[in-house]
Amino acid sequence: MGLERCVVDAVVLEHRSPREFARLHGISKGWIYQLLARFREGGYEALSRRSRRPRSCSHQVDPGLRAAILQLRREL
Repeated sequence: MGLERCVVDAVVLEHRSPREFARLHGISKGWIYQLLARFREGGYEALSRRSRRPRSCSHQVDPGLRAAILQLRREL
């Protein structure tokens, strides 16, 4: 959480411009605005990195159907 907190502190506490800070440090200004939104929602705890893992899998087979398929395979 080091870099995220430094960015938020620079913009919020030091009143630095997000655009200027992004340009000076080679950081995406969109990422800075995203960090600021997360900070406003939940404070410093909300700045921790989030998993990019999908919450669901649209092509995953239903567990009941999977059990039926496996049962048929055993019978054959």
